[in-house]
Amino acid sequence: MKVLSVFNQKGGVGKTTTTINLGAAFALMMSHEAGTDEEPGRVLIIDLDQQTHSEITLSGGFFGQRRQTGLGPYDNIAGLLMMDTALPVTDIIRTSEIPHGARRNMDFIPSSKEKMPNVDTALKNDPIDGLFRLRGILETVEPFYQYVVIDNPPGLSYLSINSLVGSTHVVIPCQLEAPSIEGLTSALKTIQSVQRQHNPRLQFLGILPTMCDFRQQEQNEFLASLRGQYNSHILTPISRRADVSYANSEGLDIFSFKPARRSDQLMSANPATQEFAHVAEEIRQRMG
Repeated sequence: MKVLSVFNQKGGVGKTTTTINLGAAFALMMSHEAGTDEEPGRVLIIDLDQQTHSEITLSGGFFGQRRQTGLGPYDNIAGLLMMDTALPVTDIIRTSEIPHGARRNMDFIPSSKEKMPNVDTALKNDPIDGLFRLRGILETVEPFYQYVVIDNPPGLSYLSINSLVGSTHVVIPCQLEAPSIEGLTSALKTIQSVQRQHNPRLQFLGILPTMCDFRQQEQNEFLASLRGQYNSHILTPISRRADVSYANSEGLDIFSFKPARRSDQLMSANPATQEFAHVAEEIRQRMG
């Protein structure tokens, strides 16, 4: 099982959008690869951000009809991390209706906007395994998933360290703006610290430029500078496109919002689908 942490201590760099669309791309790819009599590999999305935007998208969207989970107030990722739910994680996981065109092979763990603010304190108060709680949860679902994609909160916290400790791979979304690039240095130092102290198997896959607007010369210069410094660690840039925002609001990934004409194709003529498909394939190859 490959566990991909979408990590950056700076907020507003596209972590949630990246998480949703990479997960959808993986689910579609495995759906297309599986034979008609074969079950495709599965993807699990975990939302650790207190805003729960990934989970909102997966359960119906900001303006859509939210799907009810039928679970109790602690039967979610917050309850699992604080050990306040009696249910095993396999009874809490729900299947997403997206991506359209896949074979219902993308799942998510419900979250709680009310309970998530309490999680970091609970983890901090457990000096023995507070940093390893998510890893234990992931170990129980390892037989069922080929990929797990984790949406991280901004800032440096016990939650975000849990994500890195429990992951096999990490990617850093980064805007081509000075504050975001400055935050990139902090994110890389955190990853290296976790690799040394808690998770030597964690592999840094690369930097993903997000919300790019190459009509601005400054952004072209920032990208050239990053490529000069990090070389092959720079992934296919993702442009700022209205369709991606509209898809999120509708509770859809970009591949469902702008589907391909043929059911066995991942990309449509829409440029956003092409960019996310390319970067998903790039990341998938780097994970092995």
